[in-house]
This record gives sequence, structure tokens and C-alpha cells, in this order.
Amino acid sequence: MLTAKQVQNAKKGRHLDAKGLYLEVSPTGSKRWLLRYSRAGGRGVTESALGSVEFVSLAQAREKAFDFRRSLASGLAPIAPRRTSFGQVAQDVAAMKAATLKQPARTYNQLRYTAPLTDRDVASITVDDVLSILQPIWTTKPAVAERVRSLIEATLDAAKIRGLRSNDNPARWRGTLALVLPRRVTLSRGHFAALPYDQLPLFMTALDQDQGVVSRAFRFTVLCALRKGETMGLRWSDISTNGDGPIAIIPADKTKQAREHRVPLSSGALAVIEEQRTFRDNDDEYVFPSIKLGQPLNPCAFNNMLRRMGFEGTPHGIARSSFRDWIADCTEFPRDLAEMCLGHVVSGVEGAYRRSDMLERRRAIMQAWSNFIVGP
Repeated sequence: MLTAKQVQNAKKGRHLDAKGLYLEVSPTGSKRWLLRYSRAGGRGVTESALGSVEFVSLAQAREKAFDFRRSLASGLAPIAPRRTSFGQVAQDVAAMKAATLKQPARTYNQLRYTAPLTDRDVASITVDDVLSILQPIWTTKPAVAERVRSLIEATLDAAKIRGLRSNDNPARWRGTLALVLPRRVTLSRGHFAALPYDQLPLFMTALDQDQGVVSRAFRFTVLCALRKGETMGLRWSDISTNGDGPIAIIPADKTKQAREHRVPLSSGALAVIEEQRTFRDNDDEYVFPSIKLGQPLNPCAFNNMLRRMGFEGTPHGIARSSFRDWIADCTEFPRDLAEMCLGHVVSGVEGAYRRSDMLERRRAIMQAWSNFIVGP
């Protein structure tokens, strides 16, 4: 018979306790209890999971096994393990994943694709079930399909650790889905399409002629070399004209690097802010709001404007890549300062020891950029 210490130190494989009760240790180190038994007059051996060692102690496992065998001996149907649905476990896994992400809604959106499995017993999910979810989107939405596959795999792994299923994971890629689904194509995303920087003055003039909150927001984005989400999420409380001079503060939760980014405002950027201020509804916190009170602009607004104006390129490429090319080709500003203007983290030893965000030196760069694209 096993001891508590042997259970604690058990290696990979199955370890017999007594009368068909086994401790099973998976290659990953997870441990669960199994009971092997034969029904009276039946053929073969059946296995039943009695729970994870994390939740069921050695003494409790023996008690469960005794009750199970007693039911069999008396001719009664043994008490079946409590049924747990795929949806219950998936919600727990999604909540855990979402807690570590900047865009938690994306994880919950993936649950929509697994809706056909929601009420199914998590122990009964097979490869065919997984394929029924993935095949309709595997080639048409490859990135989404991979995230959904990962969520299903994590859900079934969690179920096995909790003693809710005993079979191998049918959502695992290597050795399972790789044999029945076409290999995913690794796409080279390349650079965001940018305008040549010598065309930026013409572009800014065209934006200026299109009077509206979207055009003003786009002008501000280009003048400050921001990501469009940073502009659209900007609140009036993030604009400061005191202390260190006019700046826009992008909060850490709105930046890609998860670090607060102070943006020095050039004369051109300030002019856009003052123009927008004349249209401000005092009840709206966003600098560039949508027509719905209390809501920022739609993320597609810039792309739609570009199509309407007939300009090729992406908002990201026009606002940031063109700015970076201009610095490299037309100025003598240091590379590290250019990276800091874009909100990038300076790498290496210098980045590790640098404590200042070089605000005033970056202000000179942003003013030079403003002079170039909209004039002094």
C-alpha cells in the first residue's frame, strides 16, 4: 500500500495502492486517482477517475474506492463521478487567461466559437468534436482558429488535472491535430504601408480641408507619431499645459509597452487640440469622441477616411513609419531619441540605466516634425 510520502514523491506512471486503486502520474507531473474494476459477469476491466491528488487525499481516495466497490458488490450502480460541462471549465480557463492580458475581451470572444461544446461533459470531448469547431475557420481565420484551439487545449488539460477526464488531449497540435489539419502557414506581415514623408505636407493639407473630428484626430496622430488607439483613448484629463510644458500623457494601460508615455506637444499638435476644444461637449471625457456620448472613435474610422480620400497606406504606417524614415533620412537626431518619441523601450545597457524620458530633447524633434509637415 502507498504512503502519503510515496504519493508526494511518485514518479511518472501508475502506482498500485490496493484492490484496483492506482495513483497515476502524467508526464507533466499531474497526479490523479484511478480505480480499475470488473462488473459481475462482465468482461474486461473498466477504469473510473476518482479525482486529482490536489483535491482528493490518499485516505479520501481509499474511501471513494471502498464505496464504489461496495455498490458493485450489492448489485447497485456505482455512484458516477459528478458531471462537469466543457463550458464550466472553459469559463475558468478564460478568466485566468484574461487576467494577464491587456485585451481580456479577446479571450472571452473565443468562447463564442466553442458554444456547441458548452453543455457537453468535458470528459466526452473527442477529436471529432474539436474538428467540428476548428475546420470551418482553420483556413479562413487562421489566427482566430489557433487561439480557439489553444483555449480548447488548455480547457481539456485543466479538466484532466482536476480529474474530470482521463483521455489524451484531442486539441493538442503535435501528434494529434497535425495529422488531420493542414499545416498553418506562417505569414510574413512585413511593414505597415507608409506614405513617403515628402508627401506628408500634402496629406496634412487634405486632412485639414476635411473638417471633422476624425480628420482632426488623424492630424493629431501624425503630428505626435502615435498609435491610433492612443489617440482615440485620449481624455481631456491626459492633456497638460503646466509644469514641463504642453504634453499629452498616454497612460500605461493604453501603450504597447505598458509604460506611461509623455508626448511633448508641438505647436501643430497644440493647434489641433485648441481647434477640437471649440467643439468640446463638457459632458464628454474623450478629446476625440464618437457621435455616441461617452464613447471614443471607432477603431476603423481612420482606415475608412483613408479609403474615402484615395490615399494608400495604413494609419500606423503614415503616423509612425513615415516619421521614423524622416528622422533617419533628414535629421541628425540620435536614434535612441527617435525610438523614445515612438514610445519604444531603449534596449541594452543604456536603456537599463536611463531614468529620464528626455522630454525636452524629444520636444525639439516633435517641433521639427511639425514644422516639416504643417509649417512653423
